[in-house]
Amino acid sequence: MKVFKDTRPETDEPFFVLVIFFFAFIYSSLYILLKKIKINKTTFFTGVGLGVPNVFSTIFLLSALSQLPAIFVYPTINIGIILFTAIGAYAFWREGMNKFGIAALIAGVIAIILLSINSG
Repeated sequence: MKVFKDTRPETDEPFFVLVIFFFAFIYSSLYILLKKIKINKTTFFTGVGLGVPNVFSTIFLLSALSQLPAIFVYPTINIGIILFTAIGAYAFWREGMNKFGIAALIAGVIAIILLSINSG
């Protein structure tokens, strides 16, 4: 995505996102057809429920890359996803974290702080 932001005009962004998700849809559809995977209603709507936020997160990532350095954006997004997932897993399923997981999250947050100091 950084290469896209560096080489293409911002007006191409919607087309870029459309192409990414269109080919992901084609690939997934072919895989499902060739492997003869049965899709029920719940699976379909769960996929849509995950896919729509994924489109918006891609748009958000491209927007962030146009305003901030990539060295800050990528780790922040990745650690944010990990933190959100860990909090969600605890909130919905009461899934705890072991000491290693907590240490990894703390190290990630510290890394983002250090990167922001370095790039700012």
